[in-house]
Amino acid sequence: MNTIKLFPTQNVYISQYYPSTNYSQAPSLDVGRFTGPGDAKRALLQFDLSSLVGNIESAYLSLYLYRNEVPSISKPSTIYQLENSFNQNTVTYNTAPSYSSTAEASIAITNETNKFIQWDITSLVKGWIENTITNNGIILIGLESANGLVAYKSTRYTDSSYWPYLEINFSGNYLFTYPVENVTTTNDQNGSTPIFLGPRIATFGIKNTGTHRGDVLIQLSPNGTTWIDHLPPAYTVPSLYPQDTITLSTSAYFNYARIAYTSHTLGEPTTLAIYASIKG
Repeated sequence: MNTIKLFPTQNVYISQYYPSTNYSQAPSLDVGRFTGPGDAKRALLQFDLSSLVGNIESAYLSLYLYRNEVPSISKPSTIYQLENSFNQNTVTYNTAPSYSSTAEASIAITNETNKFIQWDITSLVKGWIENTITNNGIILIGLESANGLVAYKSTRYTDSSYWPYLEINFSGNYLFTYPVENVTTTNDQNGSTPIFLGPRIATFGIKNTGTHRGDVLIQLSPNGTTWIDHLPPAYTVPSLYPQDTITLSTSAYFNYARIAYTSHTLGEPTTLAIYASIKG
């Protein structure tokens, strides 16, 4: 059985107490009631599975729980599918989409903290991939009849090893192509969104869509924080002129892979389109 782990393309929380505020920059996903009635928080997530091909055995959503305000009580944490789309950069409690009345998965949280919490959402993910269910994402609702806030790390947290992820297990091989990521180089080295690698091969295709040269290379990481250049001996960093393209593949195994990029000449930024795929 082969496994792929995917980070969400959207993840954000909404607040009943501040119903017109958007929290897209928050490093957390807050869920449940905090200080009293009218102060409920909920989390919305979405994964892009449109380019995934394979036969699914199981699928699990994992979120890293780091805050548990009331560990003495049991707190339900329930997933529902959203009935309409949302934009994490603008959604608020007042504008959040409606959700199904039928729960997809539910667990009880008591005194857990500093660990990943997991929900089985196999049926929902199968429906998304087979196009029998519209993938508008999900909403996570906690205890709202009493104070019992919990909080998870979002993809705005600095260490990607704590990010939310969807783990999908396949009965055979699979191929997944990530959505294109468009970036702008600077004088400093930056990295594309990390992808979970493990014992698989990742291939990146990069196109310089800008007007200046840009330098690129693969980086690998054991934990999503420490990044190591992936360059064969005596191999120079590829430099792309405008409209140049290149493909780079991993040949060593770490937990995460990404493309590091920088401007070739100080003060001359360029734009890059980064395509990534994993075969497992």
